[in-house]
This record gives sequence, structure tokens and C-alpha cells, in this order.
Amino acid sequence: MNIQLPENVKSILTILSKFGHSAYIVGGCVRDHLMEKKPKDWDIATSALPHEIKKIFRHTIDIGIKHGTVTVVMQRCNYEVTTFRIDGVYLDGRRPKDVTFTSDLEKDLSRRDFTINAIAYNPNTGIVDPFNGLKDIQNKIICCVGDASFRFQEDALRMMRAIRFSAQLSFNIDQNTLQAISLLSERLGMVSMERIREELTKILSSPNPKALTLLEKTNLWTHIQREKSFYGNLEQASEWLKLCPKEPAMMYALLFCDKAFMCHMKFDNHTVKETAIYVNWLKKFIANKRYSVKLALNELGHRQLNNLLILKKIINPEESGHWEDVQAIAEDIIESGECFTLKDLAIDGQILINAGIPPGETMGQIMTGLLNKVMDDPLLNQKEILIKIALNLLD
Repeated sequence: MNIQLPENVKSILTILSKFGHSAYIVGGCVRDHLMEKKPKDWDIATSALPHEIKKIFRHTIDIGIKHGTVTVVMQRCNYEVTTFRIDGVYLDGRRPKDVTFTSDLEKDLSRRDFTINAIAYNPNTGIVDPFNGLKDIQNKIICCVGDASFRFQEDALRMMRAIRFSAQLSFNIDQNTLQAISLLSERLGMVSMERIREELTKILSSPNPKALTLLEKTNLWTHIQREKSFYGNLEQASEWLKLCPKEPAMMYALLFCDKAFMCHMKFDNHTVKETAIYVNWLKKFIANKRYSVKLALNELGHRQLNNLLILKKIINPEESGHWEDVQAIAEDIIESGECFTLKDLAIDGQILINAGIPPGETMGQIMTGLLNKVMDDPLLNQKEILIKIALNLLD
């Protein structure tokens, strides 16, 4: 089997070989190529020790060198080159305390999570596949390298990764692997919420979000939400997600995730707020009337209203006609430049002050009253008319 390698990757393998070291591309890039997908990056494993890698290549970066990884810079591109290694004891359920370097490729591959990620390739020796990863790719199976329970006790995040790969690749999970996840699900509590969030978001945005239901079947979901902080239905949501744009706030809104859950998952403030807005408005009805649509535009803005209407059509497809009417009205309001925010009014606070209206709470109430009247009747949005109405409101 011949894998077409980028010239830089080929050069790194060739140079390492010339200096007497074995070197292979490993992991995801091999898996992706075998599945006829374009690899996102190219990881290289070698028998060369870190200090030897640094001596061989002119431009290197030491990030990760403690665990054997040296970044080789070639033609302004970065390539991670890692020494074959054996992991030490995993004390925290996430990372090995230390690593031991080895010259044995198979020992390096034996420490990896899943068989589909434990395949190596070199143009001269071809595919190296000691754990039948190619067969599992052909059979569309996610299976741990060696004993699944041992793999998950080493690194609890691998349980989420198993389900994420199942979702992204539309693979089934090997029964022994699935059973081990169920038995060890409580170990997910050892993993940071940031890492769990990253894997969960990838599951939601995958081509096969149905894998989301595996989180419930394996009890992982219990350790993700900790408290019943939202009322999402994973079975139903997995169907909705197939139709949803891959924006986190929109995807999590389909799970009806509340603010407490989003904060618990360590999302940024913008995503937390936007998700809460969608969840709140999914419970509201917007009439296909110009005034009602302007009220929604005032609170949401054009982009968020469009996103909300997409979500509403996903959740209630039988009401799609109504929401398309609302969308058409919103587009017409935007196109015609009709007023739906305070800044669109033909007057501002200074004009009202000049007209004799004192600043403060009263002015705020008057401005809101003017906006409501203009949204109901756009022809009123003229300076002199609005001043007259404002003075009447003041009386």
C-alpha cells in the first residue's frame, strides 16, 4: 500500500533514515488516509531521541520535549516528531507520570488508545499494523488496543473519545470496549470539564449525532451533567442535530441546556448567554405580524432571530410555514430600513433635552414609548412628530 505523503513529511522521514533512525507516520493521519480522508496533520514517530532530533534538524521547537515530542519546522510548517515511548504509571487518570523512550515501534503503538489509531506507515516498509487496526477500519469498529478496562483506567477521557470517534466516523463500538465504558463511567469525574466539553461538542457536530445516546447507555451522561440542570432529550436531540448548523450555541439550545449547565461546562460567556437566549425564545411564540417581528428583532437582532427561526423549524417542522412567514417579514423590515431599535429613532436624548424633557428615568420611559409607537406605525418616525408625542407623554 502506498500513501502519498507531503514533501516535507517525506523529507523528515528520509532525513531521519539517513541518520540511522527508523521513522513512521502514525495515528490519525494513517487512519484518515486508509479511509480516503484528507489528514488534518501528520504525526511522526521515530527511534531518534529528542536531543538527536534537535541535532539533525536546523529549526525545532521544544514544546512537549519532556514526553519526547520535538516540533520540527520545515518551510514554515510545523511537524510533531515524537520518540517511540512506553508510558509510565497514570496517577491522575489522564496522563502518565513519566515516559521511557524505546527503539521498538510496536511497544510505542501498544500504548495507544484504539486499534484504528495504532497503525504506522513508512514508504520503505509499508503499513505496520500489529493490532489489526486496518481490519477494524474495514469492519467499522472502535476497539481498544489491548484490555479496554486498562486503557480507560489509564486515561478516562478515552471513554469520551471512543464515542466521539463512533460519531465522527459512523463506526460501532466493540462490545467489550462499550462494556468497559459503562463499568468505569464514574472515572470521567477525573477529567476536566474543558476536555469533556471539547469531546461533547465534537459529538454534537458530527455526521452521526445519534452516538449521543451512547452517553446515556454507558452512564457517562450522569457524570457530565452532575445535576439535572436541563431537560434535554438525547434521543430526540440527536435527530434535530442532523439538521442544525454547527454553531455551539444553537446545538446546545437543541438540548435545552440551561445557563447553569453551560457554566458548569466552562463555556465562554458569549456562548452561555446566546444559548440561554435561544432556549428562552424557543418557548415563545412570535406572531407573523410586523409589530411582533419588530419586537423580536429588537431583543435578538437579525442574526440571532434567523438562528432562532432555524431552530424552531427543526423542532416543529409542521410549523415551518409560519416561521418562514416570520422570516420573510423580518427580511422585509431590514430591507426597508424600518425602525426597531432606539438608535433607529429620528430623535435622541439630546434632542429631547433641548425640547425640555429632563434626562433620567422619565426620559428612558418616553424613549421606549416612542419606539413602540414607531414600530407600530413607521410613518411616525419623524423628528417633529416624535417631539410632539414625547411632550404629550411627559404631561
